[in-house]
Amino acid sequence: MAIRGKGGKFITAGQRRRDIGGAVGRENRAIRNRPSGWTAREAQRKHRGNNARAVSRLKAAGRVV
Repeated sequence: MAIRGKGGKFITAGQRRRDIGGAVGRENRAIRNRPSGWTAREAQRKHRGNNARAVSRLKAAGRVV
């Protein structure tokens, strides 16, 4: 199945897997480096919320498809 990436170009399944793997790694890093007193779930929720806001801003600026 073809998926459109940045700029409307098609990306391969392998590229999609690499993108997802990178996102998982960044989320795990955010959990590892969480402030003391935070649970892993709190850090994960904060990271995902911040990421969603950043993507929304990029979409509004027309920089992400």
